[in-house]
Amino acid sequence: MNRKTRATHRFRGVVAGIAAALMMFGLADLIARAFTPSAAPLLTLGQAIIPLAPPAAIKPVIALFGDNDKLVLVLSTGLGAIVVAGLIGALAVSRRRLATRLLVVAGLVPVIVIIIRPEAGAFDVIPTFIGIAAGIAVFVMLLRLGTPQTLAEAVDRPDIAPSIARGSQPSDPLSRRRFFGLAGALGAIGAVTIAAGQTVASLAQDAGAAVAKLVLPTPAKKAAAVPAAASTGVDGTVPFVTEAKDFYRIDTVLSPPVIDPEQWSLRIHGMVENELTLTMDDVLDLPL
Repeated sequence: MNRKTRATHRFRGVVAGIAAALMMFGLADLIARAFTPSAAPLLTLGQAIIPLAPPAAIKPVIALFGDNDKLVLVLSTGLGAIVVAGLIGALAVSRRRLATRLLVVAGLVPVIVIIIRPEAGAFDVIPTFIGIAAGIAVFVMLLRLGTPQTLAEAVDRPDIAPSIARGSQPSDPLSRRRFFGLAGALGAIGAVTIAAGQTVASLAQDAGAAVAKLVLPTPAKKAAAVPAAASTGVDGTVPFVTEAKDFYRIDTVLSPPVIDPEQWSLRIHGMVENELTLTMDDVLDLPL
């Protein structure tokens, strides 16, 4: 195999790794978003990275992207996973079995992160396991169809090396157009499932729309206006009162909980004479 041919096959391995990563995370994310949104692998990986990142790296990101910093983190996590998968795919040209095992190990990283979460459930890892299985299937299939089988296994299987030395021809890979067409289609399916997972997540935010429509009762007695002397008017100081439109959320939670006011309740129990449960309507009916 000359250098040009080897480079071509190595590039095909990179493409196979990228397509596998897209399928792995896309399918796992879609299933997790539909059943256990907090167990989506990209979210859990991003959430695990936040405590490890130094403040010196976080503050510029927040200053630059504002409340879009979480989206940047998730996209960066996904990009990192794609790069790792591409490198593993490049290795697969000469060490196919080793590369496949490494891809499995890489897929198990989000599984471990999901398991060690305090709120982890028994079935939270199922979507990620399904994604790993789909990603490995895509990886192995593209490698078999896109690179010579015997050349890729020569290092892993010394027993076939003599046949290669005698000049036996490796299995013919797919043409360039057919291989990249198939890899592109599989990668696109993975990307679409990621987008579909985000759509499912958006639909799950209907409770957030309900919160936005929540109308607070008119207070019986309005608070006195803030005196003008409360604001110094000195350049560089912030005003005493911040307009609601100027508030935005910056925290370390990638997937904050969304509570439907109609389902919300407050239970008062413990060392009390009479246990009490209040709904949102009960709270709104209280004097203000």
